[in-house]
Amino acid sequence: MDRSFGDIPLVHGMPFISGVGIEALQNKILTILQG
Repeated sequence: MDRSFGDIPLVHGMPFISGVGIEALQNKILTILQG
């Protein structure tokens, strides 16, 4: 799933951790992108 976002290592200073709260993080990213 993390591959969908390419090589984005950080999101607003938060480390992009695969498999750890990934769904919540993706939802937050989508919210930011759609915002």
